[in-house]
Amino acid sequence: MRLNGEAADLRASGAPTWTYLGAVSNYVFVYDHVAKQAMILPVNAVSRIQPEPVKGKPALPFPVVHLH
Repeated sequence: MRLNGEAADLRASGAPTWTYLGAVSNYVFVYDHVAKQAMILPVNAVSRIQPEPVKGKPALPFPVVHLH
């Protein structure tokens, strides 16, 4: 995640990434697992949110449902 006007990404305190919790019209909510705290950022301050690549097998392009 990068804020407007910053050259580097905003890093969580002890982890390389934040967990995206969600957003409303004017705010983005993220969580720092190491610090055990959430951060609320104004949408107009966020330049970019980039998801981390999935480790392991790539996700399927459709949901998988297991029927028993």
